[in-house]
Amino acid sequence: MTKKEIKKPNITSQPFAGIIEKADGKRKLRLNSPAFFQSQLEKFPIGTRLTLWMDGKPPTRSQQQNRLYWMYLGVIADDTGHSVDELHSYFKGKLLSDGLTEVYGHKVRKTKSTTTLNKNDFAEYMFGIQEISGIEIPNTELHNPTTYFGAEQIQNYPVNNLGEPTF
Repeated sequence: MTKKEIKKPNITSQPFAGIIEKADGKRKLRLNSPAFFQSQLEKFPIGTRLTLWMDGKPPTRSQQQNRLYWMYLGVIADDTGHSVDELHSYFKGKLLSDGLTEVYGHKVRKTKSTTTLNKNDFAEYMFGIQEISGIEIPNTELHNPTTYFGAEQIQNYPVNNLGEPTF
């Protein structure tokens, strides 16, 4: 087998965050979670050549926020009788409106996508929904499998870098 025929593993790390600071007259990267960064490095075999890039955009909503959002819309749907898709459109129109435009002679509301919101903006969006609907955002601890009776028997439950379950 020639060198070109050797299949190299295709491994991608999860994104990690940091902040650029000035120290000793130079710009340096301070990682938000050095332990998480180390856990990402552990995925790669020794000798792996990497390509790193940096992005100055704030991180978009997390997968946990997205799951909570759709669960929350389900709770509101059960209470109101509207579908989660109807509620999603309604709350986007009320809270993420970006003005009106005209299409084929009809006024259409332009809205931002919830997928492009950063974590803080998404949290504000959720609190806006709570204010409009009068229905509290669900307490995720009540839906956390590790808090159920007998949870001490659950071992090796997948968790994120903060130790929170990824369900």
